[in-house]
Amino acid sequence: AGLLVTLEIVQVFKYIVANPLVMHHMVVMSVCSAIGQLFIFHTIKKYGPLVFATIQTVRQLLSIVLSIIFFGHPVNQMEALGILIVFLALGAQIAQKWLNRNTPPSREPLEELKPPKEFNDIRYGSQGAS
Repeated sequence: AGLLVTLEIVQVFKYIVANPLVMHHMVVMSVCSAIGQLFIFHTIKKYGPLVFATIQTVRQLLSIVLSIIFFGHPVNQMEALGILIVFLALGAQIAQKWLNRNTPPSREPLEELKPPKEFNDIRYGSQGAS
């Protein structure tokens, strides 16, 4: 909608006409994006949102570390500390899951939840059931 309101769509159209190969790149990028979304939905459905969030965090962290290594981006002390904290947190999460892998889930019955008395007074009025 922003392209139409600001009329930048005209410049985009002119660019595509002048560089028709860009359409091929746009289609490939769109297909890859759609396939990526399918993998995201599948991961969340099969493993849950927490595992997906962990995967995304690891992916972003590796992207940062590889960028530092391959492109020589400088890292100050606070950034290095942040990277270390993320590594430690992910390591602790993995260690926790590994240690708890043989622990069976507890099968204790849940207590029946009852609303507080104040809730019934408000809901049915204080002169309710007498």
